[in-house]
Amino acid sequence: MPDAEIHTVSALVDDVDRILELNENNNLIETLLVNLPDLTLTSLSWSPENPEPGDLVLFSATIKNIGNSPTLDGITHGVKFMVDNQTASWSASWRQPILPGESVAITASNGPGGNMHWAMPDAEIHTVSALVDDVDRILELDENNNLIETLSVDLPDLIFSDISWSPENPEPGDPVLFSATIKNIGNSPTPDGITHGVKFMVDDQTASWSASWRQPILPGESVAITASNGPGGSMYWAMPDAEAHEVNALVDDVDRILESDENNNSLW
Repeated sequence: MPDAEIHTVSALVDDVDRILELNENNNLIETLLVNLPDLTLTSLSWSPENPEPGDLVLFSATIKNIGNSPTLDGITHGVKFMVDNQTASWSASWRQPILPGESVAITASNGPGGNMHWAMPDAEIHTVSALVDDVDRILELDENNNLIETLSVDLPDLIFSDISWSPENPEPGDPVLFSATIKNIGNSPTPDGITHGVKFMVDDQTASWSASWRQPILPGESVAITASNGPGGSMYWAMPDAEAHEVNALVDDVDRILESDENNNSLW
C-alpha cells in the first residue's frame, strides 16, 4: 500500500482472451479501496464549567478517528474553538498519528492575541462549537463531520418548589403570612447583592412580597423566603372572608436577574 489515498481496485477474468465467450464485455469488476482516516469530535467542554463574566475559559475537545487508516505522523491535528461563530482559541499541539478507533483529548493551546483562554464577556447564552482539521491538512474519508456544536447556557434559573401560609387555615380577619421556597435550577449562581424579589398574590392582587434575600443562590440550591413587606407597609394579608381564594407567587418579580428561562417564575 503506497499511501493513504483512495484507490480503484478491479479484476478481469479471461484476461488475455483465451476463451471464446458469448459476451466479452462483462469480464470486469471494479470497486473503490478507501484507506483514509476520518476525524470527528465526540465531546466539547470548558473550564470552569460555569464561568461568570470576566472569567478566563479554557476549551477542550475529544477527537476520534472513525476511519480505516491512521492519520499521518508529524501533521498538525488542528482544532478550532468558536463562540458565537467567532474564533475563541485553537489547538495545534497534536502531531502524532491517531489510529483507527482511537480517541485523543485536545486542549486549546493558543488563540487570538496569543491567548489560549477566552474571556467570558457577559452572562448571556453563547453557542460554543469546535472544528477538527480546521484548515484541511488531513485528507479524510468524510470532510463533513468535523464540527461539534452546543449551547453554553451559563445563567441561573429560578423556580418555586412550594408555597405556604400561616396560619394554615385562616379565618376572616386573620393576618396571613406567606412563605415560599425558591430553587435555582440553572447552571450558574444568582448574582451577589441583587434582591431576589418574590411577590405573593391573592386573586391576582398583590398581597405581600419579600425583598430581603440578596445572597447568591448556587445551582441546585433552594432558599426559603417569607414575606417581609406589602401594601401599606404590612407583611401580612388580612383574610377578608370565608370564601375560596387563589394564591400564587412570582419570583424575580421585577426582572432584576437575567435567567435562562423567564417563563417558569410563577407558582399557582
